[in-house]
Amino acid sequence: MTTLKNILQSLIVTILFFSSSDGNATSSASNWIITDQGSVRLVVNQDPENASQLQMGLHFKMLKDWKIYWRSPGEAGYPPSVDWSSSINVKPGPFNWPIPTRFSILGLDTIGYKNEVLLPFNGEILDKSKTANIIGKLNYLTCKLICVPIDLTIALKLSPEDRGSDEFSHIINQFLERVPSKEQTNFEILSASAISSAEEPALELTLTSKTPILNPDIFIDAPTELFFGKPKFTFSNNQREARVVLAIKNLEQLKPVRKNISGVPLSVIITASNLSAELPIIPVQPLTPHNNEPIWWFVIVATIGGIILNFMPCVLPVLSIKVLSLIKYSGARASDLRPSFLATAAGILFTFLIIATFLIILKSIGISIGWGIQFQQPWFLISISLLLTLFACNLWGLFEFRLPRLFSKINSKFNNYTGISSDFFAGILATLLATPCSAPFVGTAVGFALAKGTLEIYLIFFALGFGLALPYFCFSIAPQLALILPKPGQWMVILRQVLGWLLAATIIWILTLIYTISKIEIVAINIVLLLFIIFFLFFQKHGLTFIYQIKLRSLILPGFLVLLALPLLYLFEKPDQLIKNHYWKPFKPDLISKHVEQGKTVFIDVTADWCVTCLLNKTFAIDDHRVLKVLQADNMISMRADWTKPDSNIARYLETFGRYGIPFNAIYGPNKPQGIVLPELLTPSLILTGIKSAKSP
Repeated sequence: MTTLKNILQSLIVTILFFSSSDGNATSSASNWIITDQGSVRLVVNQDPENASQLQMGLHFKMLKDWKIYWRSPGEAGYPPSVDWSSSINVKPGPFNWPIPTRFSILGLDTIGYKNEVLLPFNGEILDKSKTANIIGKLNYLTCKLICVPIDLTIALKLSPEDRGSDEFSHIINQFLERVPSKEQTNFEILSASAISSAEEPALELTLTSKTPILNPDIFIDAPTELFFGKPKFTFSNNQREARVVLAIKNLEQLKPVRKNISGVPLSVIITASNLSAELPIIPVQPLTPHNNEPIWWFVIVATIGGIILNFMPCVLPVLSIKVLSLIKYSGARASDLRPSFLATAAGILFTFLIIATFLIILKSIGISIGWGIQFQQPWFLISISLLLTLFACNLWGLFEFRLPRLFSKINSKFNNYTGISSDFFAGILATLLATPCSAPFVGTAVGFALAKGTLEIYLIFFALGFGLALPYFCFSIAPQLALILPKPGQWMVILRQVLGWLLAATIIWILTLIYTISKIEIVAINIVLLLFIIFFLFFQKHGLTFIYQIKLRSLILPGFLVLLALPLLYLFEKPDQLIKNHYWKPFKPDLISKHVEQGKTVFIDVTADWCVTCLLNKTFAIDDHRVLKVLQADNMISMRADWTKPDSNIARYLETFGRYGIPFNAIYGPNKPQGIVLPELLTPSLILTGIKSAKSP
């Protein structure tokens, strides 16, 4: 049977050669081979200046509703293939594949072409002085409601005197323009993650574009066993950034069997806004810790993290308010203290629930979220500076917090204790200033919550608030603990002044953050506004007649000097314009795997100017002379990601580890290509040990 088939094929080829000069063919195209489903031919375009180089195309025309398949066909089908081994004096190359179309037939999702398509490819004539006989055994599948496999032989003879024709250059170039570019600069894939923890395996991509991503689609060229579903896009940054999730089917058919596609080389074909690109990727498996732990475990973790937040540097600016909230109770009755402590605890819990609601809203509309991201916004920092100024003025005795009339009746139920509003706002302030800290356990709990749904977010954030408020709950249960403090006296007045100036130092720190992420004019306006508040409260306290007294003159002079000094701010460079240490490279997560493949170890430091814990890590761990010596070695790559300003690239990178807050540090190496995540609080030994374990053994 095989011998008979070969004889018939040879006979067909001979007939095609002898008929190539009839009216259905030219010297640059074969005959149309007509089937019941369509027709196909081979066309060639030759370069007159370089006759050995050929532009070729396999030209298909399908009848209505019939289609052929792309190189990764989907849930069914297979793509066209040609065996050119019988060709003489010519070497055809592989197909280039124009952007395909998605189809759904009988519940199967497939990818291919309908109506008309030309698959362009290049060829080379080995000896220009001799005739080239192009012979291909073509096999393809064409489908409508049924599928028909087709095997045929296509042939074309190119003699030396017939070369130089460009008759088919137009149609070849027409379909070449639809082939995705491999050297484009518009699209960039920032990360590719192999997700295996969802209901079904998936590929998650983050990509950016220099132009808005309009009417997009993504096709994945993968091993024929795999099929990738229709992409689901979530856009940000005016549709110039996107998070894309594609479900994976038939993963169990992949050899060797895998739980995900981590490490499998793929090609991503992106089409949007009349632009297209083909980009290679190797997905990595994100490190999302403890996904299998029960939710009650994370509630405990969040409560412990909230307790630890009371001792973190981020909360130290409100230490003054905490201290005074205890000192002023000396000599009071125990029953009078409970409302105050409960009010502070209520302020903490209230703020945590508001933050949770805010993050849920941002997550639902596809905006990158994280722990402490409000410190990236100038409006938030300006509001905090105003609030801290009011608290400082309160400590200096310029005014006292009063409840509005609406709450006066409610307040009377608490023995007319007039400081409840102050205590409530103290709880709010403590929470807001705690959010830049990612204390031990906090990052794990927040990462779990933000990766889940609404219920988990509220539950975890309530547990965090309960942990932060736990000392106040303890004092409300046993208020007699506050009665052991010394009785108020002149020393308390002095302490209030000192603690007020500590808050003023915090305000100056916040002004530097505003200067880092905003315009200098905003800083100047903010300073003027703060000075206006201080002067207004001062005049209201002492009266305008006090202007002739020395105390007011001593206050006016520094304020006048500050106003004069505002223009001098223009002489200073912003922090992101300063020269950085030469061994710190720009943060490019897509280069991490390439460095690791070259045998290098990569240290990642995600930091921000508003993160006090990050500053401590840099001062006492990263900038340690032993660590710096290792980071500057030739086989080390150190990348620093500055999250002071919003950066969706950094936010998405953190999400791949199930983390939504900083500080964050990871180490990659040949021995740990997936990365090692370091604790939130660093020591030199932790960094050095991590680098050692990531290196090649």
